[in-house]
Amino acid sequence: MQTVLPILMILGGVFATLGIWMPRFRTRWSCTQITCGPVSCAGFGLSFIGIGILFLIEDAAPEPFVILFGFVFIVGWITGALGYGIDRRAFVRNLQEASTPPEPNPEKAPEEIS
Repeated sequence: MQTVLPILMILGGVFATLGIWMPRFRTRWSCTQITCGPVSCAGFGLSFIGIGILFLIEDAAPEPFVILFGFVFIVGWITGALGYGIDRRAFVRNLQEASTPPEPNPEKAPEEIS
């Protein structure tokens, strides 16, 4: 049972990492319409894989490896948080572009009737 949770975490990290290249595997941020972007997927993948390996090898590995995978988890978490900021900005920008009407094109304006 001690190896089931770390393996599930590693598989979740691999699933999140696939979202970097394949949009089908991208999830949405909790309770929002915002889709995770490549930076968020990379951060989540890195953090889940790092914590999964950390839990898997914590008893058998020397201290420097435990510290290394703990550091990988923290870097992945920070990357995921930065990715959220990028995703939110892109979402708001897309909403603003969708709500503004297109500008009229003067070349295709109808001719005036005199």
